[in-house]
Amino acid sequence: MIDKIKQELLDFVYPDDNNEALEQLRNRTISSIGSIAASDLLEYLTTNKKIAMIHACANDEAHDLQNQCRGLLIAIQSGFSIDLSKSGNASTLSGFVPDIINEVQAGEIIIKATKVDYPFASVTMQQFRQAKGLTNSIDVNNWVGQRFLKITVAGVVNESFRPVLTKSNDYYDGEPVGRTTTISKNGDHIIDLSNLQNPGAPTTISIELGAPNSFAVELV
Repeated sequence: MIDKIKQELLDFVYPDDNNEALEQLRNRTISSIGSIAASDLLEYLTTNKKIAMIHACANDEAHDLQNQCRGLLIAIQSGFSIDLSKSGNASTLSGFVPDIINEVQAGEIIIKATKVDYPFASVTMQQFRQAKGLTNSIDVNNWVGQRFLKITVAGVVNESFRPVLTKSNDYYDGEPVGRTTTISKNGDHIIDLSNLQNPGAPTTISIELGAPNSFAVELV
């Protein structure tokens, strides 16, 4: 998801304000032609007084669209959805214009088959900040095996987030610490570090909050 958000932010212009940008991103829609249920198509053609014309066309050996009309009737009678994203089905529909249906009616059928997706509806502020490369971190130096870390978060917490902890060792920086606590309100939050191996020598733990709030950390 992070890579998709990054690409979206590159492809389109979003507000500079992160809250406004995230709201706009969550409401971003992508429309695509999908399927129309046979029952919906039958209802539409019947309402627009086209079904008799299609039957007549299907029984007319001299009609240029006889095969298409027969195919449409078979599709409707099958009870299955008709996928208009497939070029064959789409071209069949357009082939009825203007003899069986007009352009407006063809467009209305396409609209009925159009599906609207919200690909970023569940994006969190933490994911959004990560995609933008925004950081809000504090380093705790000289950790020598203390069990608890207290994070004190200030300000209003608009949505839950989970801080990301990493520690440095002799081999590489940024070793993941593992699961931390989910923070959904301001105030003090305790993280249990007992699953960490005692480094034997002072090391550094870095806390990336995952939110824009001011915060402080303390080993306790």
